[in-house]
Amino acid sequence: MNQAVSNNLSFKEKNRERNRRYRERNATVISERHKKWVEENREKRLEHQRRYRQKNRELLNRKNKEYNQINSDMRKEYTKRYYLENKDKVYAANALWRKNNPEAYRLIASAARARRRAHKYNTRIGRIDWKAIHERSGMICGICHGPIVGDFDYDHIIPLAKGGPHVTENIQLAHPSCNRAKRDTINYRPQREIVRSN
Repeated sequence: MNQAVSNNLSFKEKNRERNRRYRERNATVISERHKKWVEENREKRLEHQRRYRQKNRELLNRKNKEYNQINSDMRKEYTKRYYLENKDKVYAANALWRKNNPEAYRLIASAARARRRAHKYNTRIGRIDWKAIHERSGMICGICHGPIVGDFDYDHIIPLAKGGPHVTENIQLAHPSCNRAKRDTINYRPQREIVRSN
């Protein structure tokens, strides 16, 4: 019995060694074959990767978080060096992304401004669920209660300047004009009455 296990192990080791030597001798052929397969099966590969990421989202997030914590200094240094060496390329890519994703850029820019103001006023900052804010508001202005058509602002119900936190529960949609008129007041009432159509 032990002899059979020993023979089996030695067969596996011999097979592994033979495969390793084959890969060394034929590295170029294998590489070209792989490149060709990737080109011919690009869509299939992308779909497989997408399904894998969906199925293993929690595991991948945990691994990424661990990796980022361990390598945060290295990643910051790499990002900084890449930016300094490729400023024009980075600016062009960012401009193209902003042009193609105006709503996403608007959210990011709005969140960044709010975080800066929250730090300035030393208020609590939490993770914002923008989708929940939109669902809760139903595209109705939180200040004048009129329907929002077109452009809108994100308004802090209790302003950051008055100690309001930067959290989902303290943010509402508002007309830009209403938000500018409200400024940093609490319990602001608009001058004009809004008549909503039923």
